[in-house]
Amino acid sequence: MEIKKIESEDLQVAANLLRIYWKERGGNYSQDFTLKYLTEGHKTEIIKDQFFVIKENNKVMGTVALIIFEAGVAEIRDLVVKKECRRKGLGKKLIDYLIEFAKHNNVRKIYCLTLQPYRSFYEKCGFELEGFLKNHYREGEHLIIMSRYLKEKEARQVDLKKKLEDEQQLQKIESETTERLMKLRLR
Repeated sequence: MEIKKIESEDLQVAANLLRIYWKERGGNYSQDFTLKYLTEGHKTEIIKDQFFVIKENNKVMGTVALIIFEAGVAEIRDLVVKKECRRKGLGKKLIDYLIEFAKHNNVRKIYCLTLQPYRSFYEKCGFELEGFLKNHYREGEHLIIMSRYLKEKEARQVDLKKKLEDEQQLQKIESETTERLMKLRLR
């Protein structure tokens, strides 16, 4: 048994393996895409990688990046506003712009990795805490994962409350039907 860097003779089998795995998770990717993915790396998944700036009087006040991935997910990176320009709503304007840009590009979910002090900022922008990364970029620097859905949940996702209500309604109908049948039999 050996572990080694993938070689050309391994590509077809590895691509089939990945496609089966992705299909089990609801993805549908071509053999060509998968081969390109294996040979060119994860950059194949990136649909757009765009930086934006916010300017006033032709001076850059802040910057932010948005990376849109193949699966309809986008990551916000490098949101920075000049110190003297903070607390003036510029960060919020950048996030609002990114959200509209993401919606226009069929993004269903947007997320970011950020530091704990910025959590309330993202919550005010409609993001929710999704997780934590300890010692991520350097020792002692812990990040939080914040995310926001931009589209309604997909039809295949189950609304558990609705399903429970439907089950209860169905049980009620079954019970009433059983009672009526019993009464008819007693006549």
